Amino acid sequence: MKWPLLPCSRFSDFFSLKNRRFPFLGLVLAAIVGILTEEIFSFPSWGIFLGSLLLGGVLLFFIWKNPLSCIIEQGLFFLFIALCFATLHAWQWKESPAYQVASLLEKRGDDIAVEGRVASEVKVSSNHYSSFFLQTDRISELTLPVTMFVHWEGPPLLYGERVSLRAQAISPQGPRNPGEFDAKTWLARKEVFTELRMDPSDPGRILSSGELHQLMRMALECRQKIGEWITLGITDDSTAMKLIKAIALGSQEEEIVDFIDDFKLTGTMHLFAVSGLHVGMLAVIIWFFLKMLRLPRWSAVLVTIPLLFFYVAITGFRIGSLRAAFMSSLFLIGFLVSRRPQMINSLAAAAFCLLLSQTNLLFSIGWQFSFCVVFSILFLATPFQKILHPLYKHDPFLPKRIITPFQKWRYDLCHHFTQLVAVSAAAWIGSLLPTLFYFHLLSFSSLVANVIAVPIAFLILALAVLAVLVAPFFPWVAPVFNNSNWLCAKILLMVVHGCSLLPLTSFSVGFSMNRSPKLTIFDFPVAQAAMLQVEGNAWMINTGNANKAAHCLLPFFAENGISALQGIVITEKRAATIGGLVPLLEEIQPSSFFSSEEKGNSFVFKHFLRKLGESGMQLTVLREGDQLNFSPSCSAEVLYPPVGSSDSALVLKFQLGKASLLWIPNSSISLQTWLLEHSSLEKLHATILLFPSMEKKMEEDFIKAVAPRCVILGNDPFKKHHSSPSFQELESSLYGSGITVLDQVQTGAIILEVLRDRVRLHQFLDHKDWEILNASGYPSLY
Repeated sequence: MKWPLLPCSRFSDFFSLKNRRFPFLGLVLAAIVGILTEEIFSFPSWGIFLGSLLLGGVLLFFIWKNPLSCIIEQGLFFLFIALCFATLHAWQWKESPAYQVASLLEKRGDDIAVEGRVASEVKVSSNHYSSFFLQTDRISELTLPVTMFVHWEGPPLLYGERVSLRAQAISPQGPRNPGEFDAKTWLARKEVFTELRMDPSDPGRILSSGELHQLMRMALECRQKIGEWITLGITDDSTAMKLIKAIALGSQEEEIVDFIDDFKLTGTMHLFAVSGLHVGMLAVIIWFFLKMLRLPRWSAVLVTIPLLFFYVAITGFRIGSLRAAFMSSLFLIGFLVSRRPQMINSLAAAAFCLLLSQTNLLFSIGWQFSFCVVFSILFLATPFQKILHPLYKHDPFLPKRIITPFQKWRYDLCHHFTQLVAVSAAAWIGSLLPTLFYFHLLSFSSLVANVIAVPIAFLILALAVLAVLVAPFFPWVAPVFNNSNWLCAKILLMVVHGCSLLPLTSFSVGFSMNRSPKLTIFDFPVAQAAMLQVEGNAWMINTGNANKAAHCLLPFFAENGISALQGIVITEKRAATIGGLVPLLEEIQPSSFFSSEEKGNSFVFKHFLRKLGESGMQLTVLREGDQLNFSPSCSAEVLYPPVGSSDSALVLKFQLGKASLLWIPNSSISLQTWLLEHSSLEKLHATILLFPSMEKKMEEDFIKAVAPRCVILGNDPFKKHHSSPSFQELESSLYGSGITVLDQVQTGAIILEVLRDRVRLHQFLDHKDWEILNASGYPSLY
């Protein structure tokens, strides 16, 4: 009896394009469906596993004994693949050993002794803290091989070294504000559910070097050495050196912060991601060199493929480089067996293999960008070029023998240029959806910038390869190539910067703002900050520190499509409250600034005033009785400080439609006493009170005088008010008076939206909603 054909050999006809077969395309689509199904519905792995075994048995039975129609077999086979990947995703996600260990350690609570090996490149931050991924061998008395993220205190480390440490095991913290990076999910996608934080007084120890990781250590050492070779002779221009290293070896965002903004705006960030351009060029150079040595074809293939993956290891196993190495390997293997591979099928095969190794790669930005862009290029570049071809092609009735050399040269030049334009346009379309979804940015200048920037980047990469080839043998020759590379790097920076200055370069694309007032009260430690959105305008009240402005506010603006601020109101002059003024002044350029005085003792405030003066803008001073009008239905009245006061605190009463909010910048007893003595109860009364902390009897009296329906307390880590008996007593007393207390330590950011007949308060951390009805007295949870 002949063994029947495997289903996929007949299923390949199902996915065809102009009679070409793409068997892996169906497989990878089935894998994606299975992973997404498990991600959304979270079925138990044992149920999916049993279902896949049952379906696999049924499928084999019908193929062997009673063949079904091709369409039914295809459907059952793809369903089987989907179930297999759903089971694999369940094992690698919520049911992974790392997740189970994290749950046990979280219940334990005390410090643990850990031994393991450094499983990633050690990152050293600007404040000299080291962090890395640790592959554990032993946790306390148990042998548990899981991956954890370590904040290291101890001697410098290298990849693969075996270490011993004692640390507190904690669950990674998720974002507390909209716009913040979700480090918890990012780590979880890497199957890391535990962070280890060490006590500086108890540093870790190095037990042994990494004998079992010599290949990876060699790759990291090669990366460092190549970085030195490609910058020999360039000593006085760190920007050019960083750019050359970033293009040749790939780079993290923090390493190219000096010029990253222009590349983001022009859609040329892909130049720093080691991808098909880098791997393809390296493959051509290796193949050309081996051909000069007259190696047989099969020997050249066997040498080239390992070298490509070693280059992938040198550049840090980026998703794009892995994908390109897989595709190049399939292409070379097809060349070896005299079969021309289909590039779309090779792309699908690379995607299938990567998802098989780690299903969470499907949710990686790098994976999505890489495969979307390359698929778009493979699918659209040729049709685009065919559309452009009639613009420069020769007259078909013109005999080839009378075509002049200049006409041939012009045709070749136009042909290569249109190839570049077609690829650039196809790549722009492929990156459109991921760019809009993740970065909320629409860049039109990328169509122009990529046409010019990609050839220059290719030249930079070629010169870097030449420098690497000659530096070990002729170190005095390498600076010749490197200085040529310096010139190319400068031209690239000039081109990208010029494209970023073009009109209609890029747009922030986000959710449209509601016409009803919406106040986002951010959860910043020791600082009150909020964003007011009303009738298409945006206002900031304070900014938080510089770090919060860069990593929370600016992404939040992008998500909401905010490209300009009407103004910033400053209620305090502490660095924790206004440290983000200068970054916002440079990035967003607000139209106006308001504060209680033009002077201040804070260094941060003085620095801001200098920058403000350089920009030609002025600071508007507010005093008691002044009013800010945000819209016809939204305003703020200044209740403090009085004229002649030297206090920098600014007390505001917001009128947001039918609701009101009283903003108290600090919990000073003297401030509360002044307000009670000099302001009428009618002025102090508000629907919501924003208050820094609540511990003293005086604060209870002040709150009851304001008579709010809800009190929002700020996050002050230096005042553990939420766990003190006095706070719990005050909270019970206020609740008995019909006042609900929302503590931002527990809620995170709070989004306040004023609707026609009610006020809705949304807690960011637990997604609970509260409503304050205008007709009733108490907030209600729903």
